[in-house]
Amino acid sequence: MSRELTPTEEQAVDALITEVYGTSPPDLSQQILTRLREETVVAPQVRTKKDEAQPIRKAKPNGSRSWWILATAASIAALLIGAMFVRNARQRQVAINGSDVPSTNLAIEANSSDAPSSANQRTHKPQSPPKRTNSMQQAVVLNQGAKADQLDRDIKENDSSEVFQSPREPDAIQPITLVSKQIGLGLRDYWVSVAVEPTEDAAVIEVADRLSETFGIEVPPTSIESVESFDAFLAEPQNAVAVASQLLMQVTEGGLARLDRQNQTNLSNDLASCFKLAQPFDRLIAGWLSKKGPTSDAWWKANSANQESPRAKHSMARRIAKLTMNVDLRCIRCHDAKIESRGKQSEYWSFVGLMAQRPGQDVFYETANGTQKMVEAVVPPTWLGQTNRDDGAINSLDQFASGLVGSRELAKGTINAIWELVNGRPLVGSVVDLSTTPHTDSLLELQDNLVDDLLASNFDLGRSLALVVTSPAARRSVPETLDPTRSTLASLQELELANEKVSAFAAASPRHRKVSLAKKIEFANRSFADKVDGSRLDVAERSSLLAQIFGEDSDTSKRSQPQASTKAHPKLEAYPYRAEALPLNWLDSVAGLDEQIRHLGYVASLEEVPRKVTNVATQMQTAGVARPLILHRVWWMIHP
Repeated sequence: MSRELTPTEEQAVDALITEVYGTSPPDLSQQILTRLREETVVAPQVRTKKDEAQPIRKAKPNGSRSWWILATAASIAALLIGAMFVRNARQRQVAINGSDVPSTNLAIEANSSDAPSSANQRTHKPQSPPKRTNSMQQAVVLNQGAKADQLDRDIKENDSSEVFQSPREPDAIQPITLVSKQIGLGLRDYWVSVAVEPTEDAAVIEVADRLSETFGIEVPPTSIESVESFDAFLAEPQNAVAVASQLLMQVTEGGLARLDRQNQTNLSNDLASCFKLAQPFDRLIAGWLSKKGPTSDAWWKANSANQESPRAKHSMARRIAKLTMNVDLRCIRCHDAKIESRGKQSEYWSFVGLMAQRPGQDVFYETANGTQKMVEAVVPPTWLGQTNRDDGAINSLDQFASGLVGSRELAKGTINAIWELVNGRPLVGSVVDLSTTPHTDSLLELQDNLVDDLLASNFDLGRSLALVVTSPAARRSVPETLDPTRSTLASLQELELANEKVSAFAAASPRHRKVSLAKKIEFANRSFADKVDGSRLDVAERSSLLAQIFGEDSDTSKRSQPQASTKAHPKLEAYPYRAEALPLNWLDSVAGLDEQIRHLGYVASLEEVPRKVTNVATQMQTAGVARPLILHRVWWMIHP
C-alpha cells in the first residue's frame, strides 16, 4: 500500500465511480479525513535516552503518501457503497412506477416486481434502438396513470400473467397536420425507393366520387381538402356510422350484411364511437372477443358467416387473425409457409381450435405428408408479438382479448384494414397476392409512423382514417393505359408499367363494376366458344356479348338521380385476352392446373373454388387455351 497511484490508475478509479454513481461524485475527501482524525486514537510514545539524544525527524514523503492512499481507498469504498445504495433505491422506484419519473396517479400492482419485464414486452416500440428515429416515434410515450374502465378491470381479473399497455397521454400526440405532412413525405420517399413516378393528382371531385362509393355516403369535395376537414366530416354521427358500416363489411368480408338490421345498426354504432374516442378501438375489440360486450354475439356471427358450414371456423379464424394480429392464414392451413417465413401449420390449427371454442383442448390435423399431429388450442405467442417463452400459453378468449389492449400487432392490422378500405389493398400486404406493394425500408417506416400515431392516439380510428383519406396515395389519378376502353390496345410493357405504379400506390386503380359470379362464368364460358363455322369471336362480337350479359347491371342510381349523371361510373373490368406469364410466379411451383386453380382460390380468400369455375377452366384447356391465360381468366372470375 506504499505505492502511489499512477495518473492512469486515478483516471480508472474516477471512471469506475462515475459509471456506478451515474454522474461525477462530489469530493468528500475533507469530510472523510476530518472524521478519520477525530476517530484515530494516538498511543503515547515511550522514548528512550537514545531517542531523546536524537532529534525527531519529519515524516518522509513515502509515509505520508502511504497514509494518503489508505484514506483515499476508504473514501472510494464509502462512495461505492453510497452509490450502490442510491442505485438500488432508484431501481426499486422504477419497478413500482414503471418510469424514472415519479408519478402521482399510478396504479401499483400487487406483484410490482414482475411488472417491468412484462410491460417492456408490450411497449409499441422494440427495446433495441430503431434504424431510424423521427420526431413522431420520439413523441409516442406511455401513460401509466390513466384510469381503467370496467373492461380494463374485467381483463385484468381474467389475466394475471401479463401487464398490458395503458392508454397514452393526450399531450403525447402530435398535431394531426404535422403527422399528415410526415405521411406525405414518407410516401414520396417510398416512391423514390421503388423507382416509380407517381401519376398526376386526380381532380378533387373525382377523389370525392371514389370515396362516396367506398363509404356509401356522399363525401363533399370540401371535406377532403385537408386532414382537419375530413376529421370534421367524421364528427357528424350519420357520416361516422356510414363509414363504420363499410369498414365492418370489409373486415367481415360481407358478414355484416347477413345480420338483421338491428344488429347491423348496433355494430356500426359501436365502431363509429371509436372515430371520436368515445371508446378506444382496442377495448371494443377486446370486449367483442371476450364476449363481454353487448354486441359481442352479433360480431361473432358476422365473422363466422355460414355457421352451419364445416368450413366456417376456417374463414372466421382467417378474418380475425388478419385484423387483430396482422397475420395471414391463407397459406398455412395445409403446410408451413413456403414463400414467407412467418407461419406454421401447427400454429394455424392451434388458433383454429381456439376460435372453434375449444380452449385448452387438443386439436388433431393432417400434415402435408399425411401423418396426424396433435396441438393444443391456443394463440401462438409470436402472433401477438411475444418473444419470451415464459409468458405462458394464451389458451382462452379472455387472455387473447386482454393481449390485444395496446397491442402493436392489432394496430398494424387496423392500419392495413383502413388503408385497404380507402386504397383497395393493405398498406403492407402479403407476397402471395397478385398485386403486392413492394416491401422496402421506406414502406415499413411509413407503416410504423401510422401505427405509432394510432397507438399514441389511444386507437382513435377517425384520426387514422383522416390521415389515410388525405394522403397523397388517395389522390392519385388512374393511368390511361388501364382504362378498360384502352387496355386492349396497350402493349404488355405499358400495362406492366401502369400496374407497377398501382402496386406502389403511385397510381389509382380503375374502379370496376360489381357483377355476379354467375354472369362472369357465363361470359367466360361463351367468350372462347367457336361459332358454327368454326371461327373465333372477333372484337365486335365480344363487345356485343359483353352488352348482352352485363347490360342490365348498369347503375340504377344514374336513372333515379339525374343530377348524378355527370359522375364517372365504374366500368366492367377488362376480360383477359392476352397473357404471357402466370398471374403469380410462385404458381409455377404448384403441380397441375387443378392445384393451381385451388391455390388461386386461397389467394382470393375462398375455402373452395366453385365447381362451375373449374368446369370452365377445363373447357378452356380442352379448347387449347394457354395455361397462363386460363389462370388469368379464373382470377377474373373469382377475385373480390
